[in-house]
Amino acid sequence: MTGIFLYAMYKVETITVLIVYQSLVYFFKSFVLAAVVALPTKLLRDDQIGSGVGMVNLGGQSAGFVAPAVIGFIVAGTGSFDAAFGFLVAMTAMSVVVATTINTAQPKLAPKPA
Repeated sequence: MTGIFLYAMYKVETITVLIVYQSLVYFFKSFVLAAVVALPTKLLRDDQIGSGVGMVNLGGQSAGFVAPAVIGFIVAGTGSFDAAFGFLVAMTAMSVVVATTINTAQPKLAPKPA
């Protein structure tokens, strides 16, 4: 849903509808964020959950640092925001593909300490 409304933001004609779509993007993105941050609690042992959440946070913070620079390069290279929105939609679609490969049926994947 995040990707759909992100694409809709790109195609919108009025500012009012843009704000509605942007609000829906952040609404659905919040669900994704909650699920991703909670994932280590399902997949790791109790003594590893803090490190797992820290790694998830590191990935998110790194993306927040790198994405604006990448978007800037795309806009500078193409002279248009069209490719930048395409990049955002493509990365959202890629995250859906990656998320479908996570096997949560086998919790506590990390081996027990010796």
